[in-house]
Amino acid sequence: MMLCATAALKAAATDFASWVDPCVDAAANATSPSQDTTLLRAVLQANVQQGKIGGVQSALFNYDAVRANPSQLRRYLGQLCKLNISALTPAESLAVHLNAYNALTIAAMVHFNPSQSIKQTHSLVPAGNIWKEKLGTIGGTKVSLDDIEHGTIRQGLSAKLGVQGRIHAGVVCASLSCPDLLPEPFVHRTVVTQLTAATRGWLGNPTKNPGPDGAGKLKVSKIFQWYARDFIAEAGSIHEYARLYGPSSWQVADNLKLEAIPYDWSLNAMNGSTFTSSAKAGASIGFLTLMIAAFTQAPAAQ
Repeated sequence: MMLCATAALKAAATDFASWVDPCVDAAANATSPSQDTTLLRAVLQANVQQGKIGGVQSALFNYDAVRANPSQLRRYLGQLCKLNISALTPAESLAVHLNAYNALTIAAMVHFNPSQSIKQTHSLVPAGNIWKEKLGTIGGTKVSLDDIEHGTIRQGLSAKLGVQGRIHAGVVCASLSCPDLLPEPFVHRTVVTQLTAATRGWLGNPTKNPGPDGAGKLKVSKIFQWYARDFIAEAGSIHEYARLYGPSSWQVADNLKLEAIPYDWSLNAMNGSTFTSSAKAGASIGFLTLMIAAFTQAPAAQ
């Protein structure tokens, strides 16, 4: 058993050793600090496309194409290395960090090349969890995906713009059940509008949020269970959030029982396949569960 564990650690170290932070990349290091999203826009517009895998309708990404030519993506990330974050407005900072999260996630999937799920990359990094590995640099600080999402976006930044719940439609973890990756970057002038539209699109997708089932339940993504406190902070309750941003056809009464549907961690890749996880299926979200989830920083399913 010890030999197997040692071998696994050595394999992870080998895989991670070939990862290069875009900020130490020669081309990226010569890039001037900038919020310019032209490079990221080109990557997203060329490689995001709607499709369906395993019954889930989702925006899919062409990781193979970017793997063949990652220069635009890495140059974009290089712009963030020495960016003066403290000089940004809340809207500018939110747009930068949402884009950074999604771009860094794409870069990790391009590099580590999991066959079925982002979860397969956990064993390939020293931290043992891709979300906790400090893969990039923003404003001179090494950051992990968790640092960006939980340490910055959810740690006060989203509240400044009143989008505590809506930011979850903009953070995309390379999985089918995640909200859709937009075919455009976030920009500070329209970031709130973009998040609102993304939220409506996410709730309007019955393969990710089925909605009222006509039998006393409101079936939603497990994201509502993991981050209940964010949706409650923005709208007062998950039911009210669903009324605000869900389809007009939804009839959401306060007495509907919330139920989180199973989460599909299959990679959101063009020509992808379904991923079989050992995680338990979705469960009913009772009032006690909501209270517990409200004080949970990160999803246990990760």
